[in-house]
Amino acid sequence: MPAARKRPPPGDASAAWFEHVVDNIADGKYLADFCGRNGIPSVRTVQRAFVDNPGFAMQCALAREVSAELNERRIAQLSESAASGETAPDAARVAINGLTWLAKVRAPKVYGDKLELAGKVSIDLAETLAERKSRAT
Repeated sequence: MPAARKRPPPGDASAAWFEHVVDNIADGKYLADFCGRNGIPSVRTVQRAFVDNPGFAMQCALAREVSAELNERRIAQLSESAASGETAPDAARVAINGLTWLAKVRAPKVYGDKLELAGKVSIDLAETLAERKSRAT
């Protein structure tokens, strides 16, 4: 039976690759793009580290939100490119829609759709008290 791989303990934020993972996520890269290379463990090992180390998971979540800002900049560049005629408007629209979706997923509080709920509720207190009184007797 092969020996089990040793992972950093849950509270070990000193794993050298933690910082590289956070930086790559903040740059808008996906785990599959950089895991398993340059001293960074496999995607599965990094995902386990999210579970084992909540601080690391929080850093990665924040980095993911930061990466949404990159999409904002790319959207502005595509808009300018389409306006100047460098990029076909239809191609720019498709790319902008995709980047907008990514920004909404990565930072929903900032770029997500706002949902407003409004309603009006009225209660006839006398009727409610009469119903409760009749139930009690």
